[in-house]
Amino acid sequence: MPCKTDLYFPPEDSENEMRYLKFAKLVVIPSIWGHMAGGGVNAEDDKFLQSEIKKFLEEP
Repeated sequence: MPCKTDLYFPPEDSENEMRYLKFAKLVVIPSIWGHMAGGGVNAEDDKFLQSEIKKFLEEP
């Protein structure tokens, strides 16, 4: 999952990659932590990630 403020791998790059993935879903992490988002630095980011991963795995 890209972060909306990631300067290394911006969400726009992931949008382009989606064309090549049959069963993909793009979810952008709404965080100010940029490239570090989801790395355990911020509890809100972790909660968001866990929630989105759970939703994805529960989809048919």
